[in-house]
Amino acid sequence: MTPIGAAGIAVVRMVGPNALRIVEQVFEPGGRGPRDGRIEPGRVVYGRIVDNGRVIDDVVVTARPQSGRRGGSPSDLVEINPHGGVRVVQRVLMLLVRQGACLTDPHEIGALGWPANSAIEPEVWSSLIQAQTHRAAMWLANQQTILPALLRDCIDRLASPGASDVGSVVEELKRLSDCYEPARRLVEGAGIAIAGAPNAGKSTLANRLFGQSRSLVTEQPGTTRDWVAEPAAVEGVPIVLIDTAGRRWSDDPIERAAIERGLGRIASADLVLVVLDRSEPIGPMGRYAMAAVAKRIPPDRTLLVLNKCDLPDRLGGAPSSDAGWVGEVRLSATTGEGEDRLGQALCEALGFAGWSDQTPAVWTRRQKAGIDRAMSMLPDRPAEAASALRDVVEM
Repeated sequence: MTPIGAAGIAVVRMVGPNALRIVEQVFEPGGRGPRDGRIEPGRVVYGRIVDNGRVIDDVVVTARPQSGRRGGSPSDLVEINPHGGVRVVQRVLMLLVRQGACLTDPHEIGALGWPANSAIEPEVWSSLIQAQTHRAAMWLANQQTILPALLRDCIDRLASPGASDVGSVVEELKRLSDCYEPARRLVEGAGIAIAGAPNAGKSTLANRLFGQSRSLVTEQPGTTRDWVAEPAAVEGVPIVLIDTAGRRWSDDPIERAAIERGLGRIASADLVLVVLDRSEPIGPMGRYAMAAVAKRIPPDRTLLVLNKCDLPDRLGGAPSSDAGWVGEVRLSATTGEGEDRLGQALCEALGFAGWSDQTPAVWTRRQKAGIDRAMSMLPDRPAEAASALRDVVEM
C-alpha cells in the first residue's frame, strides 16, 4: 500500500478468508505476557516475520476481521508494517505468496481499510500510493473532504425548487473540469522536455533542475547524444524531466537517430522548454531547433528559456512574446540566477497559477466523466444533472 522505493515504513495489506492464517504461519511474536503475540482486532502486535527460522524483519501487525469471527470472513484484513527497504518488502511479499497469498493491484484493496463517507475517499487513498511529493500528498488528503462537500452543495442547489442557481453551478463544474489536467499532473507527474540548439546550456539547466549531475556537460556541441529522463520536482509539482540531444543538422547517423528519438519524446511532453543561448546570435541552428519543436508542439505548450543571462546579450532576433509562447524566462543555468522565476513559470504553464492545497479539482477519469455528463445536462435538466453528480460523490 506504499509506493515502491526506500522508506522508513512500508504497509503490506492482506484481505481474504485466509489472510490471518497465512500471517500467523510466518509471524513470530516478540513481546512478553499472556496475550502478547496474539493477532486480534483492536490490537497492535509487535514481532518478526520469519522464513524457515530466518528473520526477515521486525514488524508491527494489525488485524480487522469484519464479522468478528477470527479468520472466518471473506473481508478479513491484516496489515504488516515492515521497514521500508525495497528488498525487505520484496522478501515479505514473496514469503506470503509461497504461503498461498496472491499479489494484486493495491488500488483494488486500497479502500478496504477504512470506512468511506463518499466514493471519492477510496480514490484519494488509492492515489496517495502514487503521490511523489509532499504537495501532492497534502492536496490529495484535502480532497476527501473538500471535493465531496463542493459537489454535494451543487447537488442541493440543483435539487432545490426552481433551481434558480443553475448558472453558478455550471461555473463551479466548469472550474472543476478545467482543473482536471493540472490535478492529474500533480498526482501522476508532468513530462517536461528540454530542447534547443547544441551548446545552449540545456544539460546544465537539466542538471540544475535534477538537483544533481545527470547529463554530461562540456563545451563541445553535441555532447548529449540521446535523451536522458529523470524524476524531479518543481515547487512541489512532480515532473519527469527529459534532456534531449541538440537540434542541428548532422551527418552522423547515431546523432541523427538520437535527435529523432528526442523529438518523439518532445511530442509527448506536457511542456517543452526551448533553450536559447542569450550570449550569442541566434544563428541557423537556433532557428532550426525552434522550427523543429514548432512542428510538433503548439506554442501554448512551449516555454522560451533565454540562458546565460549572466553574459552580455547578443541574441537578437528572438521570437516575440506575442507569438503564442506560454512565457519567456531569462536565467543563468550556471549560476542559478533566475531559477526561481523559471519554477514559477513552469508551474503557471502547467496550470497551477493560484493553486493551493485547498483547491478543489477532479483527477480521475471517473470523476471527470461524471462532471462532464452533468454539465451536458445543464441548464435544461437540473434534476438529471444532480443525479449524475450523486453518482460521482456517493458510494
